[in-house]
Amino acid sequence: MNRHDIVRHLHESRNAAIVEYNGSNSDLDKSYAPGKWTIRQMLVHMADVELVHLWRLSRAWAEPGSPVYAFDHDRWVTALRYDERPLQTCRDMFLGIRNQIIWYVETQPKESFENTVNHSEAGIVPATKILNYLVYHTEHHIEQIQFARAGKLWTPEVAIVKPAQ
Repeated sequence: MNRHDIVRHLHESRNAAIVEYNGSNSDLDKSYAPGKWTIRQMLVHMADVELVHLWRLSRAWAEPGSPVYAFDHDRWVTALRYDERPLQTCRDMFLGIRNQIIWYVETQPKESFENTVNHSEAGIVPATKILNYLVYHTEHHIEQIQFARAGKLWTPEVAIVKPAQ
């Protein structure tokens, strides 16, 4: 994706996420499949992942080649008490960080998008790949939330949102 497309997708997925953060509280314990995360857990996770990706992008742009680390998503759900976190705070966190990321994408020098980080599992990752993944990640969880709210089973086979190649 080019800069214009990334910004457009960041705006669109931000707006769709805000709709879900502001959705019915009666749905928060629903899940898209048995044993999978609830809507509440996915919304909190989306806010935390924005923070992680802002940090990774900041490292790529300010300290190219810096190490960044994978994290255990499921351990965060328990250790960071996703079932107790206030969703309004998570929504505000998501919105503020997403807007900061959009500002960076709109204003960073073109050549900085090839700056990289050294991810503990994925190896050398350019800023463009971090951004493409962030767009996919948000759209992916929004799709799962929408399936859960509708009481439909979501599986990778029915996914509309696919990872960027």
